[in-house]
Amino acid sequence: MYCPHCGKEIAEQRICSECGGTVVAYEQSGLAIASLVLGIVGICTWGISGIVGLILGIVAKKQIDASGGILQGRRYAKAGIIISSISIALFVGAIIIMLIIEYVWGN
Repeated sequence: MYCPHCGKEIAEQRICSECGGTVVAYEQSGLAIASLVLGIVGICTWGISGIVGLILGIVAKKQIDASGGILQGRRYAKAGIIISSISIALFVGAIIIMLIIEYVWGN
């Protein structure tokens, strides 16, 4: 790892011995990535995994916002929320269309 202020290579310490700058380790949010993956898979699974992806995306976004910059992945969480919502909307739309077709041509 390198100091973002002076570029000196540092090991595990939080303060650079060269310039005294603080070094913050970033962590990628696993929930945000899971939300995105489940949203994409939700399109193929009729929205079932999209529901879980939506919940994980909302939780991940809240955790990222509360982490003070330590957790990264806000864009993944946002994309997971959007794609999960689309997969759920497609599922609900397909159900409505099937019900309309059954009602019109069923009798």
